[in-house]
Amino acid sequence: MIKTSHRDDGVGVVHMDEFVFPIFCPSRKRESVLLENPMFEYMNIVVDHEEKESYEHAFKRAGRKPLSILTHNTYGCSRIRNYIVSHWYRPSEVERFNFQIDDDFRALKYIMSSRSRESNDPEYLISLIAHVGRAAIDAGSGLFYISGSIMSPRERMSFMPFYLRRWAKTGFSGWIDPDLRMDENLITCDDLDLALQSIAKHKIMWVDQRWLGVFDEVDGRMRGNVNGDSVWISEGLIRKEQLYLARKWGTHVVHVNSQGWRPGQGYKIMITVPLTYEESIGKKGPSTSE
Repeated sequence: MIKTSHRDDGVGVVHMDEFVFPIFCPSRKRESVLLENPMFEYMNIVVDHEEKESYEHAFKRAGRKPLSILTHNTYGCSRIRNYIVSHWYRPSEVERFNFQIDDDFRALKYIMSSRSRESNDPEYLISLIAHVGRAAIDAGSGLFYISGSIMSPRERMSFMPFYLRRWAKTGFSGWIDPDLRMDENLITCDDLDLALQSIAKHKIMWVDQRWLGVFDEVDGRMRGNVNGDSVWISEGLIRKEQLYLARKWGTHVVHVNSQGWRPGQGYKIMITVPLTYEESIGKKGPSTSE
């Protein structure tokens, strides 16, 4: 049985083992998509203040209720996630991380055996989050990801269930370091930049590759649904942000290759995590040692 409670600021938290942590889910004009999320009842839904009433009505019609509905007055995933960390993350001896989930999340698929299995049971998923979070904290990571950089079962490597220095995407992820912030100049590549920031600061980043995230699909395409940040995305924007990342981190780290992009297909980019960083990271940028 999952235990929940509310802090004095109205944020709902989940109790699991020795951990107490909030789960946040940013959403934009995706009421119906969100209702299919198996973690719905255990999340704090984060929406624009002008959309709160619409979400409340949709949830009431469905007869379901999340832990809370929180509002912001900004736009873009990077700004919204930074707002969450700045306003509603209270790190302490008990609350040692917050977890963030995309609104179109559907399940995790275990891919480290010959027969994969899918799980969308909230109690199991919350237990997994707590255990992976504990490992990441003990390892000294600033972030942790579950299924952070694998997009297909064909990418699995059974001999490499965990990564400690690898880029990842924020679809099902934990935020430990309260001082980390997404680059608000970015919309489509913000999570890649955040991963590089975390590795630069903490030297490692915990990525659990045993699982593949299952998200909403339209016509067989991952991320094929509309609204959310998809309304801002264009091929020109992706190219612009990839070049921005390459200038910020160096072309030896960010390799740009966005060709033939179409909505719902994602974007092509390669990240090479440097072996070492200069102490002046953030001023002169990262460097590698051969």
